[in-house]
Amino acid sequence: MSRSMLAKNIKRVEGVIELRGIEFRYPSRTEVVVFKGLDLLMKAGKIMALVGMSGSGKSTVLSLVLRFYNPITGKDIRKVKLKSLRKHIGLMQQEPALFATTIYDNILYGKDCATEVEVVDAAKLTSAHSISTLSEGYQTKVGERGVQLSSGQRQRIAKTIQR
Repeated sequence: MSRSMLAKNIKRVEGVIELRGIEFRYPSRTEVVVFKGLDLLMKAGKIMALVGMSGSGKSTVLSLVLRFYNPITGKDIRKVKLKSLRKHIGLMQQEPALFATTIYDNILYGKDCATEVEVVDAAKLTSAHSISTLSEGYQTKVGERGVQLSSGQRQRIAKTIQR
């Protein structure tokens, strides 16, 4: 049986995500050590910001947590099904990009087959419901990458997608 068939789903995240003693090298540049002895503790249900200069490894840390890459050393987290893991992690980029469709459709990407009530409730939870005051409300077209909206509106909609 393959490793992915033995992987488990997670229904609820409790406790912490911990990176301890992580060593990592990009598969395409195995001679370059990116992290050696990386320790990071993230508590479930909490908001965390990774801040640093360009090239300091923020995106690489996120790529390790989301399993786009696997570390060289550390506990093997491939025992958790990838889709199940990623379902419990939200990402808010400083400059989020939206799809060139409506606000409603962008929020709908966060949960397939969500009802209209669920979309509006999610927007209310993330302070994005104020977009309903736009001329076309939730049916407002956001433009390519969301350029028709302010950066704050884009961030609130992107945050709603994570819900």
